[in-house]
Amino acid sequence: MARKLVPVEFGKFLTALVFAQIMFILADSGLGQLAAKNIAQSQFEWNEWAENIFSWRIWMNIFVLLAAPLLSFLFFPAREVAVLSIVLTLAMLSLGTADFFIWVLKGFRKVILSSVLLIVSRGTLFFLILGALAVHSKIKVLSFIFLFNGIVSVALAGLVVARSVKLPRFVNLRREFFHDIFPQICRFSIVIIGFVLFNRIDVMIVARIFGTLSAGFYGTAVHILEFLSLIPFSVYGVVLPVFSASGENDEKLKRVFKNVFLSLFLAALLIILVGSFLVTPIVIFILGRDFLPTSEYLRIMLWCCIPIFIAQLFFAFLLARNDFKILIWGVGTGLFVEVLFNVILLPSQGVYGAAWAKLLGTFSVLFVYSRAIGSYQLLSFKKNLAFGFAPKLGRPMC
Repeated sequence: MARKLVPVEFGKFLTALVFAQIMFILADSGLGQLAAKNIAQSQFEWNEWAENIFSWRIWMNIFVLLAAPLLSFLFFPAREVAVLSIVLTLAMLSLGTADFFIWVLKGFRKVILSSVLLIVSRGTLFFLILGALAVHSKIKVLSFIFLFNGIVSVALAGLVVARSVKLPRFVNLRREFFHDIFPQICRFSIVIIGFVLFNRIDVMIVARIFGTLSAGFYGTAVHILEFLSLIPFSVYGVVLPVFSASGENDEKLKRVFKNVFLSLFLAALLIILVGSFLVTPIVIFILGRDFLPTSEYLRIMLWCCIPIFIAQLFFAFLLARNDFKILIWGVGTGLFVEVLFNVILLPSQGVYGAAWAKLLGTFSVLFVYSRAIGSYQLLSFKKNLAFGFAPKLGRPMC
């Protein structure tokens, strides 16, 4: 999209997409992950709480659909961007409901089936986008392509869940739900919304201060970083049910944790080493010379791969242990650090300051999570190393 759209058009589309993603996360709030965790903890069966979580997700979809038009016209004076944001919000809600069903399959340990569904959903969107970029009025067509793909994806995912396990029932929310499960949803919602703000607020700040053109360049770098983050997120979807169904002193759990940690760390290091040398020619080849500033921002943000990859593993374990306090502290610290350094660096460093603020924010999240992981004795830490996340594998913590 970045290559085929002119930078100004891409900036408009990206701004509307960021709004839609924020609205989507207000409805989703990680409910699919909570449902998968509940299913794994109940010996891989639908339980009352998982069905209540599904019903709550439907109610939140309705609420966001009603609120999105008002908020879009409030935030975006330009009518074109406001309408785009409404259509994309509906598209993201549909796609998010499909992802909820995919998480349900992960909770039932149907990893291959869930992976196939995810690939089909995103792959179909990719090829539809390629076709849309060949016509006029590209932005309008793209928004409806997103909507069409979301509707088809949720229908397909619902059918697969119905055939392979069982569709959840839409049930009345009982008082016990608000007493036992709703507090978990609220705490996890704070975490998820915090991370969405953490990943999006810098793009909104850049758009507000430097305009949609600069936001397009910078936002492209952020989206490339998010694409790389699919590596640890795919691992997260596999290990979360494993961690949820395991006890704290399970030796298999510790072995899996250490092996995954080492694999993610090496993968992040490889991406940084290769990307540091090839980021400019890769960006020019994929996006064109118009997006050359993106390569400079990305060169800084590639170093975020280390904290992002490792923090995703730590996040999965802490979530499985219902350690919401640490999860909230982590994202809160990261968001505070990112906003603080945006305020400090943007006046003197321009958009580059946002990239450095992103890097400092991700490392601050990892710092908080690494301190918590140490108490579970999954990894041992050398106290003299910065950020305290370099492990000595195979030895118990001192």
